[in-house]
Order: sequence, then structure tokens, then C-alpha cells
Amino acid sequence: MIPYRILHKDCLPLALPLFIHLPNLKERFFKGRVYRGVHMTYEVLLVYQMAMETPGTVLQTRSFSSTSINRCVAEHFAHLEKKNNEGKFCVLLIFDFPDVCDQAINLTRISNDKPCLSEYEDENEVLILPWTLFEVKHIRNATDEDDLFTIYLTNIIITKKNLLSTFKWSWVEFKKGIIKEKKLKFDCAFQKHKTSMSKN
Repeated sequence: MIPYRILHKDCLPLALPLFIHLPNLKERFFKGRVYRGVHMTYEVLLVYQMAMETPGTVLQTRSFSSTSINRCVAEHFAHLEKKNNEGKFCVLLIFDFPDVCDQAINLTRISNDKPCLSEYEDENEVLILPWTLFEVKHIRNATDEDDLFTIYLTNIIITKKNLLSTFKWSWVEFKKGIIKEKKLKFDCAFQKHKTSMSKN
């Protein structure tokens, strides 16, 4: 098993073969809502805010993202090791997949012959793959009663394009981002909608 911290830095070694064999996981393609608890700096929060306020802007994942069907699990991770993350805010990301998505893989037990694929079965994990596209719908700021920022994102797709085409488009945009920015600062880099894009 490859540790997430390694995949976070370089997702290509696993992503490419996974995309090739993705049809074999069709029964695990996900539809619904999942949650992810993270820590973010103020600068990264501003990226999401800007994406929400700029019409036609989408976010694209840059690595594998572990999420949970169980909100409580994600909130636990959001508050985990808070003392060791000074200067960062607790954030709950809420991902909505209105339609079945082949870039969100349900790792939970789905039948007697389809066991749980996650190392931690009680986390009810759904794995979001790299280069998945989202639109920021709403951001709820933290309050005195609840120190958790909440960001709502909805999955979108490139219409009339298959996953391979999406990957090719994403890879071109990814390389453009490296050239333009010299380095990637965030897990998600935002970019403009293409005219051929629509919500799921």
C-alpha cells in the first residue's frame, strides 16, 4: 500500500494505471455527498473565496483526496492535531456529486462479493481522483460557536467528453499552471470554465 503522503506529492505513479483500469471499478463509481476535514492557511481560503466569487471558475484536484460518507469522521480530522497547526484554520469540505461520477470511487463494502477496499473500514471512505473538477457553491465562515469553516463544492464534467479526454485536457492545463506559476502552491488550482463544460 502506498502512503497518502507520497501520493500527495506525486500522484502520477498510481493515477495513470488507475485511470486505465477504471472501467473495472464501475460498480464503485459514486453519487451523493462526501466530506473531507482539512487545515488551511488564510491564503488558501482566499483561493476558494475567489473561485466562488468569480463566475465561470472551477477548481481541479491535484492529488488523491480521501473523503468520508460520514460527516462526523471528516469533522474529527478537521479538528485533529489543531495545536500542531497554528496559523491554519479548521475546514470542512463538502463535495456533492449530483450524478454517478467515475472520478469518485466508493471504497466501502458494497456487497458480499465487493468488500471494503479501505484500510480503515469504519471511515466509510470515498476516494476522489486527481483532476476532478468542482465549482465552489458556498462558503460558511467560522463563528464563535463553531470554529469550522465549511466549503460546499459541486462536481462538474466536460460534456460529451470521456474520462480520458478530461485527463488530457487537465494535463495540458496542469502543465500550463506549472509554467505560469513556476510552482504549485495549493492542492487545488482554479481555472476558468471551458464553454463545453456543464454541471453533472
